Amino acid sequence: MLWSGSDTRQLYRPNLHAHELNAQRNARAIRANPALLMLRLTIELALRDCLRTHEGRPTQEALDAAIWVEARTDWTRRPRPIPPEAIRGEIVFSFEWCCSLLNLDAEDIRQHGLPRLSGFAHNSKQWLPGLPGIREHWARAKEEHEARIAQAQQHQQEEDELLAVLAASI
Repeated sequence: MLWSGSDTRQLYRPNLHAHELNAQRNARAIRANPALLMLRLTIELALRDCLRTHEGRPTQEALDAAIWVEARTDWTRRPRPIPPEAIRGEIVFSFEWCCSLLNLDAEDIRQHGLPRLSGFAHNSKQWLPGLPGIREHWARAKEEHEARIAQAQQHQQEEDELLAVLAASI
């Protein structure tokens, strides 16, 4: 059974009254809904994974995360035929499903990124980039890697020339 956002909030909300809590500060404390927090952190982790590069190229993990973010799985919002029942479950834990339960606009997150959660050593003014920012990051990583390779080759060439001069003088 799928739970809507409001059902999930009711399911995980502590069913305690203020007088039942053992400390006044607990009565005022804001508690994170663990299910919604998990969805939020899933999106955040995927966007962070998209930024991983190795030798100037996105890692396989980054490519997989980008595919997950880009996937258009929410058939309920599209004017096309309903998919067969066997594949309708693919929406569960998709990027668009996570966004819908958090009342976030999936397309806005794809384009502009996601603000980090405040608290737990996160700065709420920092943003994880959207897909355009991720592609720019990949392009920058490629340029930086190529520059490092060119610099290393130039260094090697200079060393070879110096060794050749020293060998010729001996």
